[in-house]
Amino acid sequence: MSILLAIVAAAAAAAAPDAGPLEPLVARTYDVAVSEKLAVTASEVGLVTWSPDGARRLGVVALPGSALRVVLAGDVAWVALGPDGLAAVSVADPANPRELSRLATTASVLGVAVEGTAAYLAEGDAGLAVVDVADPAAPKRVGRLLVGGHCRAVAVRGGTALVAASLAGAIAVDVRDAKSPRRLGLLQLPGPVQDAAFVSNALAIVAAGPRGAILVGLEKPSAPLARGTIPSADFARGVAVRGTDAAVADGGGGIALVSIADPDAPALVRRVPTKGQAIRVAFRADGKPLVAADGSGLVLLPVE
Repeated sequence: MSILLAIVAAAAAAAAPDAGPLEPLVARTYDVAVSEKLAVTASEVGLVTWSPDGARRLGVVALPGSALRVVLAGDVAWVALGPDGLAAVSVADPANPRELSRLATTASVLGVAVEGTAAYLAEGDAGLAVVDVADPAAPKRVGRLLVGGHCRAVAVRGGTALVAASLAGAIAVDVRDAKSPRRLGLLQLPGPVQDAAFVSNALAIVAAGPRGAILVGLEKPSAPLARGTIPSADFARGVAVRGTDAAVADGGGGIALVSIADPDAPALVRRVPTKGQAIRVAFRADGKPLVAADGSGLVLLPVE
C-alpha cells in the first residue's frame, strides 16, 4: 500500500479564497466525521464543515465550551460539548451550519453515537445516557445506565452499545429498549480505554492508550473476548473501521493503518507520522483517512 502524507492545515488554508475569517479555527481539533457529502470537525471553537475530501473549509458554527466529539446522522451533526451538553447542528447547507438545539446535562458529555432515532451519550462517571432524537430540534432524554466505569466514548450497532469506560474496560450494553438499557458484559482491559468502533455486529475495536488498539469479540455480548492487539507507538486515542481496514489515531505516534481481516492476528500495514497529536480518525468514502490532529487541524492521508 502506497501512502502519501499531505497536511491540510493553516498554511494551505490561507491560500484558499474563503480562508480569511476561518483561519483562526484550524487549531485545537478534537474529532472528525465524514459522509459522502461533507466532512465535519469538532474543535475548541465549535463545529467546522469541510468539503467531502477535507481540502476546503466551508463554514463554522460557534458552540459553547469545546466541541469534543461529533457524529453525522443525515443532515444533522450531533456534537458532544463536555459540561455544556449535547448540540444538534444542521449541516444541510454546509456553508451555513446552524445550531438546531442544545440539550443541557448534569454530567459532561464526552462521547456520542447515533442509531436510528436514538443518541447514546458517554457521560463520564454518570454512565450511559439515551436520548430520543427523532426531532433534532427537541431532543429528549429517555434512559440512563450506570455502567460501573468512567464512560469516555460509545459506539452502537444493531441494538448493542459498546462503551469505552476508561480504566474499567469495554462494556457491552443492550439498548434495544431505550428507556431501560441493560448491561450485558465487561471486558477488563489493561489500559485507559479511549474510543470504540464496530467492525461487525460480533466484532469491535477499542483504543486503549499505551496498550494500543484491541479487537473485541462480541459473539456473546454477555462475555466479550479480547482478540488481537495492535501495539501503540505512543497513546492510542481513536479508532476507525472501513471493511477489513482499521486506522488507529496513536497520539504522537501518528496513524497506524492495520488490516483486521484476521481479528486474532491484525497486521500493521504502515505507520504514518502526523504533524501534531493524532486524536481521532475517520475514513472518507474513497478509503482515505482524515485525521483530527489537535493543534495541527485536519490532516489528510491519501491512500492508493
